[in-house]
Amino acid sequence: MLSMSLLNVSDESDNLSRTCEESRLYGLEYSNRNLETVLRYILIGFLGLQLPIALILNAFMIFLILKFRHLRNITFFLALQLLLIDLLYTVFSTPITIISAASGKWVMGLPFCSLTGFLLTIDWQMRSILMFVIVCDRFCTVFMPFKYPRIRRKVIIPLNISAVLVTVITALIPVALDCTDFNRIAWYCTPQNGCKNPDACQLVLIVLGPLSNVIGSYVPLVMYIIMFIKARKTQNQISSGTLESEEFLIRKKKERKANVTFLLLFLALFGVTAVPFLFYITSGPFIGEQTLDAYILPRYIFRLVFSLLPIVDPIAIMRNQEVRKALKLLRNMFK
Repeated sequence: MLSMSLLNVSDESDNLSRTCEESRLYGLEYSNRNLETVLRYILIGFLGLQLPIALILNAFMIFLILKFRHLRNITFFLALQLLLIDLLYTVFSTPITIISAASGKWVMGLPFCSLTGFLLTIDWQMRSILMFVIVCDRFCTVFMPFKYPRIRRKVIIPLNISAVLVTVITALIPVALDCTDFNRIAWYCTPQNGCKNPDACQLVLIVLGPLSNVIGSYVPLVMYIIMFIKARKTQNQISSGTLESEEFLIRKKKERKANVTFLLLFLALFGVTAVPFLFYITSGPFIGEQTLDAYILPRYIFRLVFSLLPIVDPIAIMRNQEVRKALKLLRNMFK
């Protein structure tokens, strides 16, 4: 009798374990199955187009920086790190996402799910902190043009080392707490509320999400706006002491149009990423997983925008004058 009861308890615990494991492999299912299916196939098509473009652009830009000596400086060392992160994300994440979205579930087992969550968390956190380092470098260059070049290396190297340490630590925390589950919006494994340690995992999400976005998005945005205002004031001071010929007025009008366009695009990109991210954060830790149906679209938009970054980054780097010079040299080599 006692042995039978012990067997029953054992069976019940196994069932609970399997239920938890299944929930981690299948992810939280949405009640609106038709909408989820449509979004799933849109994502497959979107990533199918994104994959070759991101691979070509990032690989080409990495080749360009390594090829030409004049691009081997601190600025392009930071750019190279960003390109490598984008390339690794594209090579590792995109095929996994396509396979999972086509299957409708995670098919590679929990150990690989934890590994995927760990590597992608490193990618997110490193990218966010690296964006802060890049913008901070530009900010100091603008506002300390004489002093900063002398101490630039002493600032950038410790910042990079700190970025790596913070990234590894924040990526290890969800793995240690076993918080990595399959995400049916991202369609790969990410830190989730979890079914084993829900309270601890919820606390991790509340801290990690805002940390990466405040450091990698909001602080750089404020810096960019300050630099934009500074550039406008400098431009106005120069133009006030210059004879405004017809050619100068035409160039000034074009520059103003370009500046306004850049600012509007930057604010639009910030709005597209910030609003879904706020929904993403509040829908889990603060409001509860049971309300996720209401946030499927903003979370999905955030997912698509994030997938565009491996394409946007190399295009943005190509706008640099030194890179354009390298492109001209490369073109002349093939003539």
